[in-house]
Amino acid sequence: MNTNKKQVEQLEKLVANIQLDRLIMYKQGGQDYSDDSFSVVELLVVLYGKQMKIDPKRPEWEERDRLVLAKSQASLGLYSVLANVGYFDKEWLFTMAQSFELCQRLKIPGIDVKLDSLKNGPAVATGMALGLKLAGKENKTYLIMGNKELMDEQSWEVFWTIAQFKLNHCRVIIANEEKREAVSLKENISSLNLKREMERIGFYTLMVDGTNVQAIDESLEEFKKVKKQAVCLILVRTKEQNSLSYAQLFDKHLVNPTPNESEQVIEKAILNLQKRLERMS
Repeated sequence: MNTNKKQVEQLEKLVANIQLDRLIMYKQGGQDYSDDSFSVVELLVVLYGKQMKIDPKRPEWEERDRLVLAKSQASLGLYSVLANVGYFDKEWLFTMAQSFELCQRLKIPGIDVKLDSLKNGPAVATGMALGLKLAGKENKTYLIMGNKELMDEQSWEVFWTIAQFKLNHCRVIIANEEKREAVSLKENISSLNLKREMERIGFYTLMVDGTNVQAIDESLEEFKKVKKQAVCLILVRTKEQNSLSYAQLFDKHLVNPTPNESEQVIEKAILNLQKRLERMS
């Protein structure tokens, strides 16, 4: 099922709003400017903006889909998505962004599980998905990982388990970001090798541009047709992060911008993004 034009526009507008949050948080002097923090925003927007069965007004709703984020340094992007879809007030987001310790202490609406260690993510997601299956529910658990987390042998042991039991309730999504330069899907050898390995284990595997909300959405729609096989989606960055990556926001020759130079760049980027959002309204 193809995503219609209106749905794509709505998802892209949500991405733009989260990009604006990112700039505001950076301007306020909160978390360090990190491309990794927002590296799977397009995926999260598709999940929370269209694919996942959720109710932001009832975060503990039993019939909801679940998400386990087992990717390093990506939590701030998730918090921004949750705020934008209505789990909590935007001002609370900006407060949290200024204190990582506060994020760790608070019970954040919309967060299904806080991992003591990212390497436990696959096992936790599998347990949640298995529980849903045994309860006779069709709800899904989405497991998001990065290529760094694949270095842990425990992850592969869990993958074998998911494939062996054809645990379709667990959607495995891997953001493979070894290549930062612009390459096509066919040229990204590391992702192609990863795809072949997941297929060898027993997963029905798709590979898409991780910055393309329409491609991500259509892949997740494709998974709905697969009933008796584990599924895996590999996200590849086929272009530099996005228009707000550090390298693109700041002149590549401006290695150490002064506070005044940084402020000017951020103010200009905020203004441009606000104008873009006005055009999208």
